[in-house]
Amino acid sequence: MFTNCSTSVANAAESEYAYLLNQMVNSNGSINWKIRSELQAVLEQKILDNPSVAVEECLELFYWNRCYKNCIDMYEKQKRKDGRSSESFSSIDRNFQYLQLFMYNGILFLEDFMNRILNTSGLSIDWLDFHVVDAFHYASEKSFSSDVPVDVWHYLIQFCLIHIGDFHRKMLDFDLAERCYIQATKLCSKRGHAFNQLGILEMSSGHNIQALYFYTRAHCCEVSFTGAGANLEQYYKVLIKQWLNLPNATGEQLFCIFQALLYLGDQVSRVETTMLSFLATLKRAISTGHLNACHLVCMLVITFGSFWKIDKTCIVDVKSPDQLEDQLSFLKKLIIEFLQSFLTVLLSCEEAQFGVVADTLYILISWIQYQSPNFLLVNNFHTNQSHLSSLAKFLNSLQRNKQFHVNTVNSAADEQPLPIDVNLFGFLPLAGTFARFVSTEEADTYTNLILIKRLVEYGKFVVRMVNDEQLFTSSIVRCNNNQEMLQFKTKCGSSFDQFESTVDAEQDFEEISSMCISDTAGLINLEEDAHGINPDLASLPTPCAPKKFPSFEQSTLKNRCSRNFSKRSKQQAEIDKQAESPFDFDAFIRRLQNSGTSAPTYAKQDGGKTSKLNSGSMLQSTNSMRKLNSLEEAASVLPKTRKL
Repeated sequence: MFTNCSTSVANAAESEYAYLLNQMVNSNGSINWKIRSELQAVLEQKILDNPSVAVEECLELFYWNRCYKNCIDMYEKQKRKDGRSSESFSSIDRNFQYLQLFMYNGILFLEDFMNRILNTSGLSIDWLDFHVVDAFHYASEKSFSSDVPVDVWHYLIQFCLIHIGDFHRKMLDFDLAERCYIQATKLCSKRGHAFNQLGILEMSSGHNIQALYFYTRAHCCEVSFTGAGANLEQYYKVLIKQWLNLPNATGEQLFCIFQALLYLGDQVSRVETTMLSFLATLKRAISTGHLNACHLVCMLVITFGSFWKIDKTCIVDVKSPDQLEDQLSFLKKLIIEFLQSFLTVLLSCEEAQFGVVADTLYILISWIQYQSPNFLLVNNFHTNQSHLSSLAKFLNSLQRNKQFHVNTVNSAADEQPLPIDVNLFGFLPLAGTFARFVSTEEADTYTNLILIKRLVEYGKFVVRMVNDEQLFTSSIVRCNNNQEMLQFKTKCGSSFDQFESTVDAEQDFEEISSMCISDTAGLINLEEDAHGINPDLASLPTPCAPKKFPSFEQSTLKNRCSRNFSKRSKQQAEIDKQAESPFDFDAFIRRLQNSGTSAPTYAKQDGGKTSKLNSGSMLQSTNSMRKLNSLEEAASVLPKTRKL
């Protein structure tokens, strides 16, 4: 729907409204509010008269920049001219009071404009309701303007919500700002602007993992926000500066350093050691509550984003393409090793942590099952005893304690996404995972049972992948209460892996109609799988960590070569595995367990000498984070590509 918003388009708008723009600033440098109000009214009416053309000409951006942002910029310019910082202004300062009054009125202006859009389109929205399931609904089929694509109306409403949130954020009303931004993401999750603003909000509050999550969402979507990549790079540089040499770093800090090293690529020799240090702290951080369910989902999404960006990187201005291929393979295999270890740690958590790890486990196993089944073939992970034993214990314990039975959930539930699925719609690295749903409306009943059922189906999927009764099997057993459950066993299975004779867990779920789980649920044809992991990765020897990895700014998401994994049969994958130098996953786990919980001491790559880490200051959420708020100014830049 959108066309290129070129400089000529912007100049055309400047020329058309020059008669007002030239009078908008008085000779003394102050704003002529009467002329500004006239320009606002003219632009709003033109947008409403022909929304499709207005959006194609980026008139809504011209409206925001000239009627709102420029007024704020003039105040900021005066502040710099007077040599005063924003902290030096008090509530009694006259200019500060004028700015606050303008921002308050700006909220009212944008709310009024949004209501006019809703009335013109026939849509209705309860945007202040944080918990509303449907962000909008049709007020009347007859009143809806059928000649204007509904996506155009959605975009304009989202545009108003985002900038209403911006005003609330500048006025330090963070709760209302967050509600506006989140509602904007509900309207359309394939655009990155609202996610970027949420990233700014979380960053200014010192919530580092959440900020990285939202910046990743802003970057890895269909309509990527123009400044999201630059925001990620800038934020990672700040985290590296603050935390890279920090002794006794926390799990959250180690994870952020790990992702920063992956993204920036200038100290790749430290990536693996940092990864191991984080994984060594992961289980304890979950059990102690230092990492909650939100943290784990964010970590998984950030990691998927890193893998996706590496896979989509173009080869530009590189003298040795072969060397770059080795570097890309190294980083991709490292991320796969991380995800394999991440999965094993989550599966090995205590029963009390099920509610913490459930959503993250579900998203990860769904990605494996429906998008990247070859993930299990890399490093022979599908036969790894640590993974299989943890999986058997987890699934058996889950069914036993939640009294989940084979004949529990109606198969129709397979067609509906869970709430966590809906929250991640629009995230391109998981597009293949969500393609299986025939509806975008989330299941609103028995979601816990559906979640458990899908986790059990992953166990059945692994049984098929292993295809060896000596390694991993499943069978239906009858407990003393005459209920049938699916028991998983491993080659070295202990009595703890198996169901006990009695079931004494509390009944957590309502009883519903019974239908047997499909025997073919989740079965993937590897020969037809066109997504995710290539089994060729398993045949590549792990290269030495490169000294310098090209930054992602050498390429863009809009100008990239397609490097999709080729289709390979399972038989060919087995041939590849026989020819490889296999990765010893058990040794990897032992290194993980023995690595300790403190931040690593890194060895110089060339000199061979070991240097101790210097103490670094903790990242201060109030001061250093708010200095980065200038990142949001990218919102004022006309994007090169516009489309709905």
